[in-house]
Amino acid sequence: MLHRLKLRILYGEQLARDRIPRRSIGVILWVGVIVFIPFLFISYFLHLETRSLRLIVIGLLASLICVPVSVYSYTRGFGLPLAEVWRGRSTEIKYLAIKLGLIYSFSLYWMILGIVEFLFGYQTFRAMLISFVASAVARDSYVIGFLSAQAPQVQRKIFPDNRSMRELFRSSPIATTFSVIQAVGIAAVAGYFFGAFDSNPLHQALWVGLISGITATRAYCAMLPPPKPWRGTLRFFIWPGAVMGISYFVMLAYPVKKIFQVSFSPQMDMAVLSALCCGWLALASRFLGYLKTTSAA
Repeated sequence: MLHRLKLRILYGEQLARDRIPRRSIGVILWVGVIVFIPFLFISYFLHLETRSLRLIVIGLLASLICVPVSVYSYTRGFGLPLAEVWRGRSTEIKYLAIKLGLIYSFSLYWMILGIVEFLFGYQTFRAMLISFVASAVARDSYVIGFLSAQAPQVQRKIFPDNRSMRELFRSSPIATTFSVIQAVGIAAVAGYFFGAFDSNPLHQALWVGLISGITATRAYCAMLPPPKPWRGTLRFFIWPGAVMGISYFVMLAYPVKKIFQVSFSPQMDMAVLSALCCGWLALASRFLGYLKTTSAA
């Protein structure tokens, strides 16, 4: 989901100024309605031997459906027909289809399913959930298509800006490694102690959100030059810090605990999940701070 963080943190002002979110609403709604129809039948009439396997298969089917969704939305954002865009940007479209169409949509499927079923225990209308997944893929693909049209000479394999985390490690390898290790250590210790006395999934998710908000904001601000406005820092703490921390936790916890039923002690379970979520988000946040600083320079 790093591309989503980049779009929001680095390109949010530009996209709002160009009114891109508003222009993409038609594509998003259209995709949501079209995808809802086949999955209305798939999610309720797919009969396999176990519930877990059934959910995995539905998630894979959702990802396959999102491949053409991502390509269609990308071309709409780019502003040209698919055949014309394909001639000059076939490599970029292939990477987009794999990364956003397949991988991103499969991750979103578990996140959204986990929020409503794992956190709140509600067996919801899964076809509608998959419409949300497809709509999110359509939204991001449309925006990436728009940004690609602004620099048509660049063939992207990393979205939306073709900039890799290798830049960050080349710039400050020791400080970056230490920052991630520190976030992992803090999250693991906090998760271990919290897991000992509270097994409620909602409370656990909120706890991970709090820890990830602190560690991610610290990592992000460490890369920014002073002064650091408190409003911007608070916004980052809320999103992506806390919100994405909760999202990552649900994305991992739901399949691990409910689908594959991996058995750990409550303390170790929370320690591992918290460390993974907060460690990754701290690394991504430090990278965002690096990109924001170098882009402004």
